Amino acid sequence: EERICKYIDIPLQHAHPEILEKMGRPVFDYRKLIERIRKFIPEVRIRTTFIVGFPGEDEKHFKYLVDFIKEMEFDKLGCFSYSREEGTPAYDFENQIPEKIKEERRNIIMEIQREISEKKLKEMIGKKIEVLIESRQDKYYKGRTEYDAPEIDGIVYVKGKNLKTGKFYKVRIKEAYEYDLYGEI
Repeated sequence: EERICKYIDIPLQHAHPEILEKMGRPVFDYRKLIERIRKFIPEVRIRTTFIVGFPGEDEKHFKYLVDFIKEMEFDKLGCFSYSREEGTPAYDFENQIPEKIKEERRNIIMEIQREISEKKLKEMIGKKIEVLIESRQDKYYKGRTEYDAPEIDGIVYVKGKNLKTGKFYKVRIKEAYEYDLYGEI
């Protein structure tokens, strides 16, 4: 459907079946789902979130998650450390993970994603894309594509004159950074 953004947010939380089961999440191979989405929706961008340091997550589980992220190369990804909250089933689970390890794991995943994001955004250089202008900052306008959730994902910095906020413009991408793009009208 042309009127629907080619952007899907699937909060997977983890990839290893044992951890997914402990989390009370559906357990199946998400690779097939992601591959199917990519096959049937050309140019789709997939965002997800993961939680590291869930009680019982050992090195084997974490490595599985890292390998999954590297293989799937998500367009957008957020990673959070498990936070122990009273009143939740996981609060009393054995094998709580130390904060330092959770932070290290989160940092590893975010570094992997930074590299994936930068690579994917560099593939956009030279392409013309629709950008919704949202504001002006100094000599640039700030906008986003249909692939960017507001206040979560990257920004497209646009060089142009007399652009109106709330309007779409065709922008040729000239530069790509870790999470943001730069282009000109």
